[in-house]
Amino acid sequence: MATAYPGSLDTNSSQLRTDIASSDDMNASGKEHHLMHVNVHGAAIALETKLGTGSSTASTGAVLMGTGSGASAWDTSPTILGALTVGADGSGHDVTFYSGTAGDSFVWDSSEEKLTITGTNGQVALAVADGNVSITDDLDVDGDLDVDGTLEADAITVDGTALSEYIADTVGAMVGSNTETNITVTYEDGDNTLDFVIGTLNQDTSGNAATATALETARTINGVSFDGTGNVTVTAAAGTVTGSTLNSGVTASSLTSVGTLTGLSINNGSTSAVGLKFASNAADSGFYYVASTQIGLASDTHVAMTSANGTGSSGSAAGTIATAGIDTSSTSGYQAVYRNNNFGTLYHWTSMRDTKDNIQSFTDSGAAIDALRPVTFVEKAREGESSANRAWREADIQYGFIAEEVAEVADGKFATWEDKDGSLVTNGWRQPDMISLVVAELKSVRQRLAALEA
Repeated sequence: MATAYPGSLDTNSSQLRTDIASSDDMNASGKEHHLMHVNVHGAAIALETKLGTGSSTASTGAVLMGTGSGASAWDTSPTILGALTVGADGSGHDVTFYSGTAGDSFVWDSSEEKLTITGTNGQVALAVADGNVSITDDLDVDGDLDVDGTLEADAITVDGTALSEYIADTVGAMVGSNTETNITVTYEDGDNTLDFVIGTLNQDTSGNAATATALETARTINGVSFDGTGNVTVTAAAGTVTGSTLNSGVTASSLTSVGTLTGLSINNGSTSAVGLKFASNAADSGFYYVASTQIGLASDTHVAMTSANGTGSSGSAAGTIATAGIDTSSTSGYQAVYRNNNFGTLYHWTSMRDTKDNIQSFTDSGAAIDALRPVTFVEKAREGESSANRAWREADIQYGFIAEEVAEVADGKFATWEDKDGSLVTNGWRQPDMISLVVAELKSVRQRLAALEA
């Protein structure tokens, strides 16, 4: 029986013979009538098996495509799953793809070795949605080139001339052909420079203008005559000076009085603080602010500060701070100002009953005291610290607590807090609260001792 897709046509004596004459014996060896029928029918079945069953009518412009096991169909839009090769190396064929618009096509001309895309004017004929376009040889653009992104090139020429030279020649031609009066511009093509030559101007230097060493007519500046022959000193009388802002170059003044100021702002426009001092009649006394290291009051012979509200005083010795009650003439109830012995820290607090609510006694003082860690310490060195201040600081042993440790006791009730960049951070401990904590624990101890003694 004939085989399917043989290497050559089955024309030998045992398959599909083509040499049987009408006078031949159909029972002769190799020409048996029944054997020929079997071979022909077998070849037809094998061909149907390979091509598949289905539509048997060929469509115009269609190809017969296998659509699955045992099936085939004529298809005008076939999908080829494998590689498609047209022609052979050195022996190609033209390939044309037509668009839905008459006259538009995508043509590969094998003889010209050229790919031509003919599209509709104003429409995109070739679009690369992603990836790069690499051209190893030259790119010749006859029309316009529209680049939305960055155009980077090793060298650009215009009509065979380097771009830089083309621009220089264009600018040179523009300015070299000017017709401006008394100005001549020459373009030096050798070094791409422009030479400007200004002719004789029509100026009048006759009379005083040609030989002047002084003003023809003197002028008065703030009451002082000035003719240009020498410097003059002008008194800046406030009544004759106009303008509202001193020049930034003014760094000193001999003013002894400025009258009544309605406002004063001191700022040097940088992060470095400026110095300010209001001196008193006594030496080394007054209110001062020096850079970022000192701020406060100083007095060698008198009370450094007294309150403007009330007459009571808690300090009267030289160098101390006098305090008085707020809206009262005594210091009872309120302590308006407190001076820390170390650095003069000032703060205000009250302990009056009418300022408190939900007053309760507490008895669990022992747990809080057990959790606290009293420490000794000295302050850290400060920028610009003098040797005398350093010796004083290093000898000044202080007693207290670490704020971060206090914050971990009793849910932070004995710590002080501040807002820093939107977060609460501890910065100290509440001294009045600590005193009440100690008093509560002493009372508890006394009660336990009294019970033991009984």
